[in-house]
Amino acid sequence: ADINRMIELPHTAGPLQFISGLGPRKAQQMLHSTGQGRYLTARSDLITREICGKCIFENCAGFIRIRLCKEMVGRVDLDALDDTRIHPESYDITLKMATDALEPEEGQMQQMCLEELMKEPERMRDIDLDALARGLEDFGRGRKHDTVYAIANEIERPFWDKRKPHSVLNRERLFTLLTGEENPMRLVGQLASAVVVSIPRFDEDDANRGASGT
Repeated sequence: ADINRMIELPHTAGPLQFISGLGPRKAQQMLHSTGQGRYLTARSDLITREICGKCIFENCAGFIRIRLCKEMVGRVDLDALDDTRIHPESYDITLKMATDALEPEEGQMQQMCLEELMKEPERMRDIDLDALARGLEDFGRGRKHDTVYAIANEIERPFWDKRKPHSVLNRERLFTLLTGEENPMRLVGQLASAVVVSIPRFDEDDANRGASGT
């Protein structure tokens, strides 16, 4: 959810209530707490400006996008990670992955490495993600195998959706789903068993309408 766009254009704020940790009441309160025209420059603003509590922040932060709006252009620099699905608790892991992938020169800042990596995400493939996950676990960060792979996928393909695009079922596919039979032609000429689950009411008026073609 692009929170700054919702602040600028309140009529676009409907989806905010469906974010994890929110709901209709908390979403409305969040927008009200930002103040008129007071845009967010970082996800951390949700905490520092007391827009929401820590528990709500932990649930919703990964789905709140901080993006430039017209009023902010040329005035502020935003953190690139605040416009991803990477949770703030994993920002330090992401920055380490960026430095590991680019092997920066001495004095080059981690944030610069991250911005360069996001322009060339294919360099993420040079990282041994399994070794990184084991190192984090040895360091006491818990099991992060799924986390580091999710971060790598987000850097390489931001906001990629695994779900297949919706498509209308054709007759053959619908038949397969209903019967489990992959080849409908195998059943041509065979008797098929069926279970009647409902019989619609059919009275004299229905018969007359059918006979008259109406």
